[in-house]
Amino acid sequence: MLVREVALKAIILKYLKGRFLPVTVFVVLISIFTKFLNIKEIVYAVVILTSILLFHSFLHELGHAIAAILLNCKIEKFSINRVFLEEDPSSAEEIINSKNRVKYGIIAISGSTMTILFGYILLYFAHNLRHSMKLFDFLCWIFTLIIFLIGDCGYLVTGSISMEGDPIGISAGFNISKWVVFCSGLIIAAVNAFLIWRFFWNI
Repeated sequence: MLVREVALKAIILKYLKGRFLPVTVFVVLISIFTKFLNIKEIVYAVVILTSILLFHSFLHELGHAIAAILLNCKIEKFSINRVFLEEDPSSAEEIINSKNRVKYGIIAISGSTMTILFGYILLYFAHNLRHSMKLFDFLCWIFTLIIFLIGDCGYLVTGSISMEGDPIGISAGFNISKWVVFCSGLIIAAVNAFLIWRFFWNI
């Protein structure tokens, strides 16, 4: 039993390290809106949004996996936190020197692309349903839209500074500066924040 607990703790810590920004946004937003909800609704919100975060992570990795399959790259292992390729470069230098450099760039960008596109689909449905929503449903939709439409943008921004994760593959794969990835993340986040604002104010 102890071995299982240690393994589970390691998985959770690894997940939190890789998805720090969306988890932080989730905790901050829950803390802001808890005064509007009763205890039962808060518990429901935590369960629902934790599930959404896990689904977000799964969808992100699924995007990588689909791109890898379409580009004839063999997948060695698929997990909710990472897709492992048979030939998996571990640094920017390895990607730059690889003959499959552009492939790695496409695979790297496909995770965020998948979740953001799914976020636009959610935004469409949320916008059409907003008038019939109760406060609890409305807040859950807002949190969900932020997770899908801004979470990965933040990942591109922070990852391009620390040069960890997908931004490495995007920068090295397409032979562009990490600051291009940084600015792209900021611009997409600003556009998506505006779209969520439209959802709020019915413009």
